[in-house]
Amino acid sequence: MKILIWVGIGLVVIAAIPFLLLFLGMGFMQLFAISEKKAMNELTDIIRTQYDSAWTIKKATRFFNEGNMNPNMFYMELQANQEPKVTFRIYWDAKLKEPRSSYGEKEYTLNSQYQLALEDYAMQKDIEQAIGDEAQLEYIDYWKVKIAVNDDEADFMRKTAQKVTTVIRKYANYRTAHMDVIFLTEEEPDGLYKIEIALTEPRDDLYIGLNTVAKGGELDQIKEKCMEVLTPVLASQRPTYDLRDALLEAWVNQKNVAQFYGVLEATSQKVKGDERIGMQQYEGLMFFHYNMLAHQLTEVRFVEAGKSISDDVKALNAQLPAQYRKPE
Repeated sequence: MKILIWVGIGLVVIAAIPFLLLFLGMGFMQLFAISEKKAMNELTDIIRTQYDSAWTIKKATRFFNEGNMNPNMFYMELQANQEPKVTFRIYWDAKLKEPRSSYGEKEYTLNSQYQLALEDYAMQKDIEQAIGDEAQLEYIDYWKVKIAVNDDEADFMRKTAQKVTTVIRKYANYRTAHMDVIFLTEEEPDGLYKIEIALTEPRDDLYIGLNTVAKGGELDQIKEKCMEVLTPVLASQRPTYDLRDALLEAWVNQKNVAQFYGVLEATSQKVKGDERIGMQQYEGLMFFHYNMLAHQLTEVRFVEAGKSISDDVKALNAQLPAQYRKPE
C-alpha cells in the first residue's frame, strides 16, 4: 500500500513539472520586462508627439499570460481629452511600441480604436434620443443593453426594444447577430425581463423573456419558492437525485408576463467532499408553471433526461401553449 501511495505522489509530481517550469519561466521573463511606469510614459510621449495629446491613459496593467508569452504586453484604457465620456481600450506592446490586437482585427491602431469609440458614443446618444424621457440608457456592450424604466409593462418594453434595434442596426461596428435588452427598475436592479433583439435579421415578434441570472429582486424569491416546493416532489419520485437552485430555462406568457413556465435541473447526487461543478450527471428536469402575482407553482412534473439538456428544453418548448412558446 505504501508503495502505491509513493507511486501516486511521484506521478503527481511528474505531471506538475511542466506547469512549474512554465511558472518559473514566466517569472524569469518578467525580470527583464519593461516596467508599467515606463510603458505608460512612452505611450504618453507617442500620444503627445503623434496625436497632439488627444488622449490620456487612465489605466495600465501588464497583460502577460501563457497565451501571448509576451511580458511586454499591456492592457491600456484611454480617455479622450476633448470628450471625457469617450473611452477606448488597447493592448500595447511596449517593446515594439505599437498596439497588438488579441482578436485578429485587420486594422488595429490607436486611431482605429478611437474611431470605434467615437462611433459607440454616437450610437449611445442616438439610443438615448430614441427611447426618450420614459427610459434611460444605463449600460451597453457587444452583448447586452441595459435600460432603466419606471415600469416593465409588456408593450412598452417591446416598443423600447424595437427603437434600440433600429438605432444599433445603423452602426457597422456592432459585429454580433443578437443582443439582449434588459429592463431595470427600482425593484429589479439587475432587470427581471429581457428581450433578445436580432440585428442581422430583425423580427417584429419580439419575445419577452426572464433574465434568469438576475439577483436582488423577484427572481431570488422565485428560486427560493421553487426549491421549497420542487425538492420534496423530486425526492418522492427520484430520491437519489439532487435539484440545482438555478432557473435553467423560462418561457414567459406573452399576454401576461407575470406568468411563466420554467425548469430546474435534476442531477445525480453529489459525492461527499467533491463539490466540483460539472461532476454530477444530468438526470432530468423539474417542470412547473409559476404565477408571480400569486407566488404559486402549478403543473409540477419530472421530465426524464433525454439525449441532452438542450434537446429536452427544445422538446418542452414545442409542447407549450402558443403564448408561451419561444420562436425557433
